Amino acid sequence: MVNFGGSSLRTCRSVILRLRNVVGLRLHFLPVPAPTSCCACYWLTPASLTLAPHVRSNAVKAVHPSCPICISTCSRQSLITADVQKTQLGLRHVRHLSQYVQGVRHLQKLKENEDFCRGSWTEGKFAVLYDLRPLLVPTGERKPWRIAWKSAKDLSEFLKEDFHTEESVVLNCNILDPRGPPKFAVNILPKSEPDHREKIERGLGASAVSGRKAFFVISKTDARILAQCIPLLQWHLRSRFCSNCGELTAKDPSGSKRTCPKCSTIHYPVLSPVAIVLVTNGNSCLVVRQPRFMAGMYSAISGFLEPGESLESAVRREVAEEVGLEVEEVKFYSSQSWAFPLSSLMLGCHASLKPGTSDKVSLDEAELEDSRWLHREEVLTIMERGSPKGSSIWLPPAMAIAHHLLKSWALEKN
Repeated sequence: MVNFGGSSLRTCRSVILRLRNVVGLRLHFLPVPAPTSCCACYWLTPASLTLAPHVRSNAVKAVHPSCPICISTCSRQSLITADVQKTQLGLRHVRHLSQYVQGVRHLQKLKENEDFCRGSWTEGKFAVLYDLRPLLVPTGERKPWRIAWKSAKDLSEFLKEDFHTEESVVLNCNILDPRGPPKFAVNILPKSEPDHREKIERGLGASAVSGRKAFFVISKTDARILAQCIPLLQWHLRSRFCSNCGELTAKDPSGSKRTCPKCSTIHYPVLSPVAIVLVTNGNSCLVVRQPRFMAGMYSAISGFLEPGESLESAVRREVAEEVGLEVEEVKFYSSQSWAFPLSSLMLGCHASLKPGTSDKVSLDEAELEDSRWLHREEVLTIMERGSPKGSSIWLPPAMAIAHHLLKSWALEKN
């Protein structure tokens, strides 16, 4: 504790300003009976909290609220009043939070506070899916389609009994705009009527596009939204009954879980980790083709992790199973959420062929129909031009993690 009693005003002011600049002092003023002169300015260190427990650490306390020293060192003289001081103390944390942190807290409240979530439906915006196909509208821009956001009022007026707000799910994109209207997603179940889908599309002025196709015609922001809502809504459709006792489960307002009223088991959405690896051998990389791929498309090797496996072990096993090669130096690159076939987390890796082993591929024909070794320059040419002359090969677009595994390796300096 430093007592400035008896010091000159110039000395007090100089010391306080220096301390404030060095340790980031924050000034707070307590309205008590004023002495004849300012003789009791104190510097409170973190170790001296017993002096004034109601004042935060690294703060200056001035007994005299009209002290010229304190007024001159305070950025806003209005802080001297007791009411404003309390307000500032209460809002300090909110003011210093980043927009991202505020967004996360807002999303957390939507998911954990059921009353708040229900109250947000009225002012919310809804991404609409028909039979898990997102409804999209044209943009006229480079990415030709976007999500068709609708209000609860619009959906209620048009869909009537087909729209149930309690079947909606909260979207993680609320993090991006915590002050904007809350975002939700809802799935419309198909009916036996032959033209039911066309009626929905006409009434909402949007087109129901298959999930896989949608990912390649929308922006990255919209793709992230679909990567969450498609598998989450699908999980709710498939998890209506408790796997423990068979009772019908109840969805919470945010769509984050389902609870069994009989045995109280809480069910959470399932996320399946998938290893996807680009195998390299010097200046060449191995790409493979699955029968379900679009014509001419090749990609990296991938497979689900099994219980008890590490990511590195899964990579080595999948490569050995699918192409009969042995790899080492497994390096994690990045991850990506993927909605197909169910909710998956793609864990992208690079791995090099083990020295001294053959690069001759032995395909698992139950999984793959072809494989090719490509040179770095071939990879770049395919990505830049679509496909090299005389070749029908093409690689996954930028929306897929396989694209970035290939591109990052091809651009590496030897």
